[in-house]
Amino acid sequence: MEVKTKIFYTVSELADMMSVRRETIYRMAKRGELPFVKFGKSLRFNADEIDKLLESVKSSKDHKQTSLEGMFEGGGPIDPKIIDEVRDIWNIKES
Repeated sequence: MEVKTKIFYTVSELADMMSVRRETIYRMAKRGELPFVKFGKSLRFNADEIDKLLESVKSSKDHKQTSLEGMFEGGGPIDPKIIDEVRDIWNIKES
């Protein structure tokens, strides 16, 4: 039996996990993009729900990356404009 030690994430913990500022977490919660509960004036995020949400985003991102890689297999020069256009369509940041 697995014992889960983390039930809720704080705003700071979630911001660190997502590599964003705390203010971004507050905005996302206010817009309904992140499920939360309030304890007094503090927001807390259910760890199970957030883990599932982040996993779904990660698998979606992995799928896009795999699709992008598969699109350019086969060698040959690729017009940089096409690469930029695909990045824009899929919101992929240049690394």
